[in-house]
Amino acid sequence: MDRKIKITIYSMEERLRNDEAYSTTKRYLDGNPSRNEDALVSGNGSHGVMVFGDPIKDTIVGNHCRLYLPQGNSDQLPEMAPYLDKVREIIRTKGYEEAIAYYYRKSTELGYEGLTMSDPYHPGFHLFIETDHHNYSGYRRSIDYETGELQVSYQVNHQSYRRKTFVSQTNNDIIHELSPGNYHISLKQYVDKKMKQRTVIEENVIHAQFDYEYSDAGYDVWIQVIVRIS
Repeated sequence: MDRKIKITIYSMEERLRNDEAYSTTKRYLDGNPSRNEDALVSGNGSHGVMVFGDPIKDTIVGNHCRLYLPQGNSDQLPEMAPYLDKVREIIRTKGYEEAIAYYYRKSTELGYEGLTMSDPYHPGFHLFIETDHHNYSGYRRSIDYETGELQVSYQVNHQSYRRKTFVSQTNNDIIHELSPGNYHISLKQYVDKKMKQRTVIEENVIHAQFDYEYSDAGYDVWIQVIVRIS
């Protein structure tokens, strides 16, 4: 796995249309979600994104298919081959339950630590985008199943605002596009004893480095903010 997860945020200086034709490839959703299950979801197979779509404080969650947090569990199993014949004999004479009990007892004597859970999946990052758009109306969310594009639109004081998100298949970028406006962008600081996070902000780039405590692996998140005038 490449350590890098990239997200690019565009602020597009363009006129938004209010007469968008209804599309048969889209699913339109009303209401502002507060649960993970209700977020808009898109991805390209390896990289994924969840967009909650709150006009006031939006949350964007980045994911990757290989982000599993190492727990430091031992994956070493004792050599049990010499006891296989004994296990088979117990199965024939006393049944499977007795054989399993014997096998577990013998493996514990040889250092087996018992059943351990697999490493849990974890998100790559939580990005927050805040505005002062408290008095909004005409709120709508949509998923375009043809392009994988997520969209949130609403109005404030008769001004239309739109946010678009998709995951690039070509370069694995998560692209988030914003209408012109004032935004405060911040990255959540994860607090976990099994993972260290170091975040550096330089001009229009946020770089977060994540290193696992119980592994040499980790990953990096690069967030670049670009203002384009068209």
